[in-house]
Amino acid sequence: MTNNPTDLQLKTEKASQKDWLNILDILKEAGLKGYMSGKETYESFYTVKDSSKNQIIGCFAISIKDSIGIVKSFAIKKSLQGKGLGKVIANSLINTAKELNLKTLYASSWEAPRFWIKTNFEEINLNKINNKFFLDYINSLEKDFPDLFKSIKHFVLPIKD
Repeated sequence: MTNNPTDLQLKTEKASQKDWLNILDILKEAGLKGYMSGKETYESFYTVKDSSKNQIIGCFAISIKDSIGIVKSFAIKKSLQGKGLGKVIANSLINTAKELNLKTLYASSWEAPRFWIKTNFEEINLNKINNKFFLDYINSLEKDFPDLFKSIKHFVLPIKD
């Protein structure tokens, strides 16, 4: 596999049941599996594949309400991290959002806020967030992970037509 993420033939698609074990492996490699509630299924996930090898190299989930999406469990295979691939995929989320007719994408992170700062997502202060769907999500994070919540950063990506 190439070291240059722009050389890869990336394809993002809705995950299928046969992808679920690969998704869980990637989340475990990325240290995110411990933050899952256990209620997650492949149905909310997308896979990112290197289509030249038909190999899953990353994944993410999007929770949706009305025209708002929340990116969750964004992960890249550990062997590919630190090469700019995650940034390419995160920036391409705008295409997925448009396909889903979303107007705004949100993300929160305590494990990798510096990563999200390098993307097209913009950091947003908690007091500037006025979307109830995202605020409810933030409140659940604070309840479920109070120790980690102190270092959480929030990000927004407005989707323009």
